[in-house]
Amino acid sequence: MTRAVALRRSSARCGASRGWTRRSASSLVKNRITVRREYGSLPLVDCHPNQLNQVFLNLLVNATQAITGDGEIVIRTHASGGATPEAVIEITDSGSGISPEHLPRIFDPGFTTKGVGVGTGLGLSICYRIVHDHHGRIEVDSARGRGSTFRVVVPTVVMASHFA
Repeated sequence: MTRAVALRRSSARCGASRGWTRRSASSLVKNRITVRREYGSLPLVDCHPNQLNQVFLNLLVNATQAITGDGEIVIRTHASGGATPEAVIEITDSGSGISPEHLPRIFDPGFTTKGVGVGTGLGLSICYRIVHDHHGRIEVDSARGRGSTFRVVVPTVVMASHFA
């Protein structure tokens, strides 16, 4: 017998389950990496919280793997101030950065620069799909030798009171 399970979409704060993500990633962040949190106020977003947690956990895993030796990861959240409000979640690492020739392909399924048995090349493509399915976007700023910033931007819930 098979059972279909519907994904439950709800209004949530992207950071509301950040404790779960932080606990899940804690075993990956060794003493050599400092994690700095700069949490701003986030509005509600219409989302599948577990899917967004998968995105954040994957980005944190990649950030830890990009750092050799001592380093820092900064997790920053804020709301955009544009005409259409958006929730912005940034994960910045002080790792090795991404080569310019690799940047156009990092979200392609199967693309990896990691060694055999270390990466499948599916993590960032899954992140891209999840964020896209939430009507958002994922952006990256990176410089070789300076680290990377991955920015997840998702639309916020427009409250009915805005139309009154």
